[in-house]
Amino acid sequence: MGLIGFSAGGHLASIVSTIGAVKPDLLLLGYPVISFHEPYTHIGSRTHFLGEEPTLEQVQAFSSDQQVTSQTPQTLMWATANDGAVPVENSLLFAFSLSREHIPFELHVFEEGRHGLGLSEDNHECHQWLDLAETWLQKHGYAQARQQMTTRLFIAGDSTAAQKGATEKPMTGWGEHLQSYLAPSVHVDNRAVNGRSTKSFIAEGRLADIEKDIQAGDYLFIQFGHNDEKQEDPTRYTDPDGEYRQNLIQYIQSARERGGIPVLLTSVSRRRFTADGEPDPLAVGAYPAAMRKVAAETKTPLLDIFEASQQLYRSMGEKESQQLFMHLPEKAHPNYPAGVTDNTHFSDEGAKQVAQLVAEAIRHCAELSALKQRIVERNLDSDEKLAHQLVN
Repeated sequence: MGLIGFSAGGHLASIVSTIGAVKPDLLLLGYPVISFHEPYTHIGSRTHFLGEEPTLEQVQAFSSDQQVTSQTPQTLMWATANDGAVPVENSLLFAFSLSREHIPFELHVFEEGRHGLGLSEDNHECHQWLDLAETWLQKHGYAQARQQMTTRLFIAGDSTAAQKGATEKPMTGWGEHLQSYLAPSVHVDNRAVNGRSTKSFIAEGRLADIEKDIQAGDYLFIQFGHNDEKQEDPTRYTDPDGEYRQNLIQYIQSARERGGIPVLLTSVSRRRFTADGEPDPLAVGAYPAAMRKVAAETKTPLLDIFEASQQLYRSMGEKESQQLFMHLPEKAHPNYPAGVTDNTHFSDEGAKQVAQLVAEAIRHCAELSALKQRIVERNLDSDEKLAHQLVN
């Protein structure tokens, strides 16, 4: 049995592993909260755990580095040197205590990286922790060497698809849920990033990064539009029938030149209704229509997620469709103390349903028959059944 924990979850895992009556056999921690002593503690975690005025005895008892014994399990940790939320000293203190007790451990400290990276899909350096952890598990006999993933599915897109950090939750990108609809032989590599357009994604070298990794037979899913329409920002704006079209063609050619399979996805619709209660056909401007034209001209597979998402909002209605988006009242979530009303970015439930729309669109795309065979058959809940019916 092993425990894995990140941030405050890392504190919980480390406490169980040090003072718990039953301890796991191994421990894996990502940027963990370890010490409740100042100056290295994360005050929010300590306050939630012990209250506003904990005693010195409580602080000592629940500082994991102070509770390490010879019974503490072997441990792998990773953190970033410039973590602005939980100082790296937390991991260093725990490593020191493990060393003192002669507990086998590994500690990997990466130079750069925000707090809450998780799988680190937007930080290629820190993404190495997955391979390091796999090697560590194999070395200690807890995992067998895996077969190489046969296919990778890259996502190039914006915040509607991107992986969200701990400070952004419960906001979720649909790309975070797509893997659950695919067989293990397809690995989703989500390169979507908040705030990017077709233009800025290229300018920042993000397409070039994908070009280094994509191989013959891999897929490149391309979904942009929300930020391309921001005329006030010349670093992102593109004319739908001009630069946007040319950029899409560049993505397509980039994948094809490397033996990859480009797939265009029209922008998932914003939640915007007209006066007569219908989803606004211009909720993402002229960009979905422009992408459809490019798909036809270049004979590229197209998943019309704009149309599918509008059907979903129509079926739910203007009020009920709020649950798919970031609508939170004041003080409902610590990340959004003032509340939030956001009709572009998804709640976890909304992201899950859009991922289901993408999976269903793959099923019905004749040009993606090979990928269709790797869609996982799931026992759909009521919301997923609705998405299935809409695409059908």
